Amino acid sequence: MSFSLTPGRLVWRLAEWPIIDQQLWQAGLAPRDQFDGPAYAEDRQPMTIRNAMRSHGRFMAVLAAQSLLDPTVPPAARVTPANARIFLTALQAKGNTNNSIVTRFFDLQAALKIMHPELDFSWLTSPGGNSLRSLLPATQRHIDPIDSADLLVWGHALMEDALRCKPATRRTRYRNGLLIALLAVLAPRLRSVAALRLERQVIAHGDGYRLIFTAVDVKNKRHIEYAVPDELVPHVEHYLTVERVELLGDRRHDGFWVNRNGEMLGARGIEGVIRRAARTRFGKAFGTHSFRHSLATTAARMDPSNPGLAAAILAISEAVVGTHYNRARQEEAAEAHVALVEQARQKTHLLARRRFRELGYR
Repeated sequence: MSFSLTPGRLVWRLAEWPIIDQQLWQAGLAPRDQFDGPAYAEDRQPMTIRNAMRSHGRFMAVLAAQSLLDPTVPPAARVTPANARIFLTALQAKGNTNNSIVTRFFDLQAALKIMHPELDFSWLTSPGGNSLRSLLPATQRHIDPIDSADLLVWGHALMEDALRCKPATRRTRYRNGLLIALLAVLAPRLRSVAALRLERQVIAHGDGYRLIFTAVDVKNKRHIEYAVPDELVPHVEHYLTVERVELLGDRRHDGFWVNRNGEMLGARGIEGVIRRAARTRFGKAFGTHSFRHSLATTAARMDPSNPGLAAAILAISEAVVGTHYNRARQEEAAEAHVALVEQARQKTHLLARRRFRELGYR
């Protein structure tokens, strides 16, 4: 029996899945009896579950396009080696890199474990006993990172420009500028940025603020803690007392980032904000992870005598950071990088203003 609720759609939403898939998915997410032990999904991050849902929706869309989706059989019955090869071919035809394809298969495996926790789907990511990553080696993409100082200039420019806009535009543009500025100087991961909550991850401290990312908020489960750079403290205060208040309207929650409807701006929304703004500013879309590449490159260029600077700020390379840096060193590294980038931003800003004057702008 063929099945095609949504022809042409690349990823089927949960409401568009066959009934049996929806029922198994909801059952897999439901809390289990204490005697049965925790469900597979209980130990997974919300983003992991979301990505698993998307990959299963993508898999069904591929099968439906080939008239191979039978809505009367359970998901496990559809995931055969033959259908897995069709899925692989479809992803390659759409231009997915090997990295993306491997991730899709891991996410599909996670979706199946949610719906069929009693079954083993390890063959999906280890076909024939060989790691899928070894069969599809990572395709290295050339990354030409933008200097962190230029990213910081961009963030400040958006905040300055926002104050000359009408209220609806002003609120979101100022928020975007502050988001970009924080990413430029500290480059936390997307998960950590989206996790920011007032009085939990964003703490008033003396005349400024501290950002505290606990192990739950960080991919490698490390505790990360920074002071908001002095140059950004007035901007944080303005955002909290004016822009965020107006964005919230009648709503009340502790989310630091707020969308135009007053709801918390999540990871997907933040990534979308950055990608759209980057395309407008630089003519090419890039996401939050590019700020980490920029920080690593900029730190190495600005202070080549201090090779551990970027590692300490980004909280990566556990062996290096764990051996050579403690939390005091982490904060010291962040302060050093912020100072260097702020100096470069001011120089870049002055040069830009001088160039504008030469062109006749005031």
